[in-house]
Amino acid sequence: MKDERCRFLLEQVHFGYAWHEIISDAQGNPTDYRVIEANPAFERITGLKARDIVGKTVQEICREVGDVRFDWVNSYGRIAREGGSDGFEHYSEPLGRWFRVEVISDKKGYLAIVLQDITSVKRNEEELHKFKTIFDRSHFGNVLFLPDGTIVYANEAFARMHGTEAMELTGRNLGLLHGKDQLPVVEMMLKRLAREDNVVSEKFFHTEEDGSVIVTMLDASVIRDKDNRLLFYSASVNDITEKQKYEQDLIIAKEKAEESNRFKSYFLAMISHEIRTPMNSILGFLRLLQSIDPGSADHATYYENINRSSQRMLNTINKILDMSQIETGGIPNTIAATELSAVMHYLADFFKPEAQEKGLDFIFSISPECGSCLMMTDRYKLEAILTNLIKNAIKFTSSGSVEFGCRHEGNTVLFYVRDTGRGIPAGLTDAIYAPFMQVDMEYSREQEGSGLGLPIAKAFAENLGGQIRVESAAGGGSIFYFSLPYHRAGKSGTAAPERVGASASLRAGLLILVAEDDELNYRYLEAVLRNTGASCLRATTGEEAVSAFTENPGISLILMDIKMPGMDGFRAVREIRKIDAAIPVIAQTGFAMPGDRERALAAGCNDYIAKPVKAEELLALISKNLM
Repeated sequence: MKDERCRFLLEQVHFGYAWHEIISDAQGNPTDYRVIEANPAFERITGLKARDIVGKTVQEICREVGDVRFDWVNSYGRIAREGGSDGFEHYSEPLGRWFRVEVISDKKGYLAIVLQDITSVKRNEEELHKFKTIFDRSHFGNVLFLPDGTIVYANEAFARMHGTEAMELTGRNLGLLHGKDQLPVVEMMLKRLAREDNVVSEKFFHTEEDGSVIVTMLDASVIRDKDNRLLFYSASVNDITEKQKYEQDLIIAKEKAEESNRFKSYFLAMISHEIRTPMNSILGFLRLLQSIDPGSADHATYYENINRSSQRMLNTINKILDMSQIETGGIPNTIAATELSAVMHYLADFFKPEAQEKGLDFIFSISPECGSCLMMTDRYKLEAILTNLIKNAIKFTSSGSVEFGCRHEGNTVLFYVRDTGRGIPAGLTDAIYAPFMQVDMEYSREQEGSGLGLPIAKAFAENLGGQIRVESAAGGGSIFYFSLPYHRAGKSGTAAPERVGASASLRAGLLILVAEDDELNYRYLEAVLRNTGASCLRATTGEEAVSAFTENPGISLILMDIKMPGMDGFRAVREIRKIDAAIPVIAQTGFAMPGDRERALAAGCNDYIAKPVKAEELLALISKNLM
């Protein structure tokens, strides 16, 4: 009865069972095993029918099925001799399946084999191993976590993102890795994952010990079992700190480019206005002059209007040229001994009438130590800085006063320009130094100007080793300060350039060679010189100038244009100097940038005057060079 129950059970179980008789040699060592019986599960698992294998030895069966690589005899031998049990895993190539084999011997001379098909388990293990290899070796941070945020497993890349080891992360909460402030983000992500089967993406910010912020993008998805039960969540984490910074930089660059384009569009519109408006006045009053009596009061008024409009347009052009040089590498400094008192008094005399015309008090102050100061600096740039600041102060002050001055402060000279004008809103005290920027950027603004004065002043101040700053409030006036290093000039220093003053008369009978290719410019110079009793000889090229000088020994002075067809003015002067080293030569040119005067003197000219040429200044230079 007991044997029958056992046989019934063996026929019903899901594991394979086979009973073997041990075959031994003369010394009692097992040499083979003969199958006595096998249950239905053994047949199902191996694909071998009991009727085909019962009575055959294991070696015979292995040869028949082609599975001869495994040494069954020696593997079972120890159990066959000593009894007991053992187990191992075996892969059958012919069957393409994995088996878990248990060998049991409780009766001498006999052996039981219990067989389980573990192919699916082994395949799952292989897939898990592949997954783990990819998971662990990925450059992305990978993490598995439970629905409550508890980390089950994380790779080293994920651990590195959080400054720890992978083993240390198991059991920790995902949200706390990013700080308590990120917990709401984690909770929201977990709720979304519970509702959706799609990939959920969230951005996290993790603050390192050194204060730097690491930005990561976490893409999470749900992992379920075959019955659709939620097991855990899987997430891939990518460090996007550099990408985020790059994108932010692109946004900033785009905003700056758009702002720059807006400023430039506005600037072009304003420049068009600043050129066309005075040009309209010049052309309009010139037409009116043709139709009125030269002795009338209107004639003088119209002439003054033309002069003021011309100066306004010239000022605009000079600022454009200065700004273009600043933006393409700066204007080299021309350092020379500069008398501060002369510079400050000249500016005071120049701007006082303009301020008084608006009803403003114009105050000039210079400390005693600055009054006798001879310092090494670039006079052109110093005057340009002060000119732009004073002009702005007068322009934007409708009542009250404008004051400027300078004083010693340690190893620097501090310059200031104070006004009682409308002031600058707090949020714009830095922006006003941007090219094309003005406090009032509307087309309906009241004041003229290109918006280049302050950028030029700031660039020149910094170029000379100084700084510029402003104290201001909307409606409360402004004070601009800038400081320059004080380098005291020695007695042997170069004297400051001389200011030419009122017009001078020339002695009659002078013959002056004028090298000028532009017809109207020549006619202007000829008219100025003819009114003094001088005679003119014209050359339109450098070659003509050299020939004219060679052929006319009575020439007393040369006015040399620089840019002419063929041989330019510089080459012409060098050729003339080979003939006569003493003849006075004055460069009269449209090249009016810093350094152009020095280039003209280096080429052999005695003096220099920039277009547009004022008659009184030209005559004063000629008189000086004929002394």
